[in-house]
Amino acid sequence: SSVASSSSVVVRIEHLVSYENMGVATVRCVGKCVCELQRIDAHRTDAHRNVSVFLQHSFALRGSYDAADCALQLQVQPETSSGGHKFKVRTVTLSNV
Repeated sequence: SSVASSSSVVVRIEHLVSYENMGVATVRCVGKCVCELQRIDAHRTDAHRNVSVFLQHSFALRGSYDAADCALQLQVQPETSSGGHKFKVRTVTLSNV
């Protein structure tokens, strides 16, 4: 599938964040599209209680938006601040702005 290349595109990655056993992932654009390297830490603490929720991480994409020319590469990193390396993605959405 493709998204019209005449406008800006925003990538939204919906991912789990939690208080333990969560990891850090990086996301990069490969192929004919360009984006800044994204670093997402899925470890979060809540001041009142420990919770696990899904949050959205958004960033801009430039270049070719055709699926044949552009890919997102997500890589779990060998670092953690919560005792684990779990990284769970629920959805990835591309939208014109």
